[in-house]
Amino acid sequence: MYRLDRTAFKRQTAEEADKQGTYWRRQAPEERLRALMYLNAQVYGYVQSGPPKMDKSKFKFRRRMQSEYLYQDFLELIQALNQNQKT
Repeated sequence: MYRLDRTAFKRQTAEEADKQGTYWRRQAPEERLRALMYLNAQVYGYVQSGPPKMDKSKFKFRRRMQSEYLYQDFLELIQALNQNQKT
């Protein structure tokens, strides 16, 4: 897997930094996500194979559409938009 080489960091010019961006844009999306997950694990101090769970007790569930009439209108609008996209 990846190892963080702390001696590899140096000052860069804008051109050198742009080359890094070009390198990462050429990488496959899976490789970029792996690197992102590794960096997140390093920054936030958790094991990469098991990121911490979100504490869902801090959130409350509430119904978004208070009015059933408005909800039905919303569904009809979505259906009409979907039909227009198919044609």
